[in-house]
Amino acid sequence: AISYYEKSINLNYAGTWTFGQIGWCYIVKAELEKAQYYLEKAFELDYDLSEYIQMNYGHVLYCLGNKEKALEHYKNSATLFESAELFEKDFKDDLQYLKKIRSIDEGDYFEILRYLLKYRKGEVI
Repeated sequence: AISYYEKSINLNYAGTWTFGQIGWCYIVKAELEKAQYYLEKAFELDYDLSEYIQMNYGHVLYCLGNKEKALEHYKNSATLFESAELFEKDFKDDLQYLKKIRSIDEGDYFEILRYLLKYRKGEVI
């Protein structure tokens, strides 16, 4: 999939979505530096466009140990998702990929999720 997305970039047809998709592919491949690069390219085009790009960049930062910055992007993502249920499902589904990148403290990960769901409801700042 990455090669097709890169062809789109080479033909100047790439937008935020394309860069975001490449970033996600590199997360799945456990290549954080490449994922970070492409997700940052997506932000250069439109910072607020996608709930998925925000979440995925949060994942990269979380796996790199920058939990505070990750939380900023997770909060952005949580508010952009159409519903809390969809956000929760996708956040939970992504754990399987993150566990391939590094040892994830599932208790911590789900504590972040609980906080984000409260944040989305306006119960916490």
